[in-house]
Amino acid sequence: MDDDFNDSSTIDFNYMDKPGYNWYFAGPGSALPTDGVSIANSILTIKTGGATQGWSLCSCNLWGANPTGYTHGYFEARLRFNPALGPISKWSPSWWLFSVAHSLDSTKRFAELDIFEAFTGGYKSYGGYFIGTVHDTWNGATFQNSNNSVLPPAGTNFNQWHTYGLWWETGVLNWYFDDKLMITVTYSQNGQPNPPAAPTSPSGAFWSTELEPRGMLAILGSSEEWPLEVDAVRIWQKGAGNAVLHSVNAPNPVRCAVAGRTLRYSLAKPCFVSVRLHDLQGRAIGSFVNKYQAPGNYAVQLSGILPARKVYVAEFSAGDNFTKREVLTVR
Repeated sequence: MDDDFNDSSTIDFNYMDKPGYNWYFAGPGSALPTDGVSIANSILTIKTGGATQGWSLCSCNLWGANPTGYTHGYFEARLRFNPALGPISKWSPSWWLFSVAHSLDSTKRFAELDIFEAFTGGYKSYGGYFIGTVHDTWNGATFQNSNNSVLPPAGTNFNQWHTYGLWWETGVLNWYFDDKLMITVTYSQNGQPNPPAAPTSPSGAFWSTELEPRGMLAILGSSEEWPLEVDAVRIWQKGAGNAVLHSVNAPNPVRCAVAGRTLRYSLAKPCFVSVRLHDLQGRAIGSFVNKYQAPGNYAVQLSGILPARKVYVAEFSAGDNFTKREVLTVR
């Protein structure tokens, strides 16, 4: 999915319940109201929610013939909200993934991945934390990562645009805020997660993320009292050719600050990789990668290499059938 919300065509406003949309108003067991969701000037505004906290729009038609979601990949949304509105709202601005199977038939063990939520518990002040959580509900108990709440960089203003991302692969979860790694959790089928779950969990905690038979829904949500604005959503998965380029910022043209900024990619199969940079006249600026690489995750550091206040075109190629180009505005 690559949605800039340039118009309403990617949202099933009329409850057509057919494939082809990025977003649906299908909640667990019932339809959700559409009147609190709008698009203007390529900004999606959410001012409505259903009975489930943080659930306004989801990426899958739960009432379709074979609803399926996502398994593994990189999930990113560019969001803004007023952090002062927590005390007047029951629900919080949220960007998360949830079990398709449990949404349909309340499976006994299921997973939830909160990419970000401005969690308050309802009608309370928001503490300004970056909150990213993996939940594993199992035998009537719910376990979560003990490191799920961290402070963002000093001076962060949530009224401004920020990107909230999650990189999910087998046994590893990495949460990002404006491309800065905030939280890491590792887990396995038979061992304890690192860091430990809270409360103390049986072996295999968080492995439910790997067991979802239909994958996970991507969900955006908030409430009438606490609107959430969404500039863009990017979801990249392995399997598009040999590779996925994931951490180029949104929206287009992509804005990339030099300090601490990286290009990240994942290879599902061994292949030849090229990462090059050009100016807008097509002149080569530099070649960052030009070699055969094994499967795995990689990062290309741009910090300190490029002069500020310039616009470039980054070209990423992997194998014979995958090329992606992005405009980078270096500030």
